[in-house]
Amino acid sequence: MRRGSRRFRRVLLWCLPGIALGLASGCRTDDAAEADWARGREVRPGTAAEWAVFAEAQAGRLDTLSSFSSNGSLVLDSRDEEGRPTTNRLNHRLWRVAPDKAAVRLSVSGITIGRLGWNGLQWWMLNEDPDPPELMVVDMEASPVVSTRAEETMSPPVMLFLIGLIPFPAEPPVDFMVAGDRASFTLDSIRWPIGDGALTAAQRHRIVVGQPARGPIGIEVLDDAEEPLSSITLGRFEPVETLGSPPGAWPDLPHRVEVVSRGAVFDRLVITFDGPLARGRISERLFSLPSLIERVDPVVLDDRGFTSQKLLDVGGEPR
Repeated sequence: MRRGSRRFRRVLLWCLPGIALGLASGCRTDDAAEADWARGREVRPGTAAEWAVFAEAQAGRLDTLSSFSSNGSLVLDSRDEEGRPTTNRLNHRLWRVAPDKAAVRLSVSGITIGRLGWNGLQWWMLNEDPDPPELMVVDMEASPVVSTRAEETMSPPVMLFLIGLIPFPAEPPVDFMVAGDRASFTLDSIRWPIGDGALTAAQRHRIVVGQPARGPIGIEVLDDAEEPLSSITLGRFEPVETLGSPPGAWPDLPHRVEVVSRGAVFDRLVITFDGPLARGRISERLFSLPSLIERVDPVVLDDRGFTSQKLLDVGGEPR
């Protein structure tokens, strides 16, 4: 694989909004956020009735935002091969039409450099930098359990993880705590439905909810010793214009997400979302792998190095 292609794949792996679940190689971060989540208010165990309020509010947000789109930017602070600080800036376009269909386009100066899509059964990453473009495809039905850090990073259901679109369990977690209108708890795993089964990300996460209507405002990825490896801060919550609903019924969405890691791959990632629109018209072609292959005629790679899952038969042998 060419040097430019490897560089592009590295940017994709650590810039896409699935990055939160790929941070297990980081070092421990400052745990001040854990101690500060209550903002000085009394912390006490939450009740089942209080959990129902948080869970129902989150379910409502997930339902309304099951179809939405947004523009935005990504700014990645990292280090090059020689340890020198470097910053990468990209623009993104995100589409979602259902809980199991999402797509992202990345561009620089108006030129598309890559795409990632998920249709519930398959997910793929297209590198449009080389000529011809390079396509990598994963069959999610073959192994619906996330088994490696790289698969966690790239599994498209978790592209929306950073925006706080996380399904909450029906029953309150054992460590569900409240402080005023805030709550804190950990999730042993996060599950996204796939047909009759589910994709499962087994890493533990500590979640802080600022108020029920807004969902998560902070997420920490935990190691086996319950220590934070990386932290995600969600801010600038604003209502998302929702077609067919009055302004007072629009769901809140964070317009700025910051990921901080002490790992070797990157230091900080800031993602912004501008002008999101819910329940607008979105073309189904964005989630069609055959349409993508017909349009760009890519080389289909079988030596991806970031997944143990087999390459799908997508209508031709890898060239």
